[in-house]
Amino acid sequence: MRHPTGLARTLKAKRRYVWLLAILLIAAVGILLLVELPKKGGAAPAPKLVFWGAARRVGGSCLIVENAGERFIIDCGALGETEGGTLPPHPDSLSFAILTHAHIDHCGLLAELVRAGFRGRIYCSEPTARLAPIMLAMERGISRDKMPREIFDRSLAALTPVPFGRTFSEKHMKFRLRRAEHLLGAASVEMWLPSGRDTVKLVVSGDLGGGNAVLIPPRDTLESADYVVIESTYGGVVRGSRGDSLETYEAFANAIGAALRRGGDVLVAAFTLGRTQEIIAVIDRFQRMGGIPADADVFVDSPTAQKITDVYRGMRGELSDWARSFYPG
Repeated sequence: MRHPTGLARTLKAKRRYVWLLAILLIAAVGILLLVELPKKGGAAPAPKLVFWGAARRVGGSCLIVENAGERFIIDCGALGETEGGTLPPHPDSLSFAILTHAHIDHCGLLAELVRAGFRGRIYCSEPTARLAPIMLAMERGISRDKMPREIFDRSLAALTPVPFGRTFSEKHMKFRLRRAEHLLGAASVEMWLPSGRDTVKLVVSGDLGGGNAVLIPPRDTLESADYVVIESTYGGVVRGSRGDSLETYEAFANAIGAALRRGGDVLVAAFTLGRTQEIIAVIDRFQRMGGIPADADVFVDSPTAQKITDVYRGMRGELSDWARSFYPG
């Protein structure tokens, strides 16, 4: 038997080292790829926000969010009877929409959005899913450019009610609706959006109540966020606390009472949704308390407002403790 020479043993050892180094090099490259790919090609880009409406003006609310290859919007409102509004670009590429509440400046262009090619769901609170059809039907009734019935019905069918406080997943992101107090069903939106290997929390306030509503329970407190988009129409106004909400209306009620006792009539102009229902409740309360004559007749000269008031009555569980006694079951 021949024994390997010293040279042969040296070459054999070198081959072992070469194979060992090659294996280590391959392992190092594999680990590097696993670490770096999520940072580069495999990661979702940072979310992008486009303020398409209600920026530097009141009305036409629409926020476009682009994230992880998907586009969606929060609200799609009209600017007013004369101005109309502008739809977000490429409606057919929007994955879905979220509606914060049923005022026309937040929902008024939803049917136009569907006519332009949008085919996704429109997520909203359960009360908003009942109120938005009433408001959109009113808008359609007074519009000069009548929306075709088939498209109008399709836009209403897209409304997808979700409960407050429950988290839902849609297209690489999660969201939940929180109470905003502004009116029945009004919501703020909490969203969790993938951004690289992290998650960005975005909060969109919608329209917020002043903290002194009579019929609506208090707004939810949101503890944290990475970014907040907040409405600021009355940002410089200091309002009373919830504890004295009825006292806030005392001067209003006393003025009505004084005019009626002098033999006059009182005409109150109020928004169809939200404000009218609050005023009716305040008048009734002060009639019981004596600030307004108990025998005064109260008329609501708006079929739409009457339909909305019926929704309030039918959703007592969404109202304040006091309102549940005002609208007995």
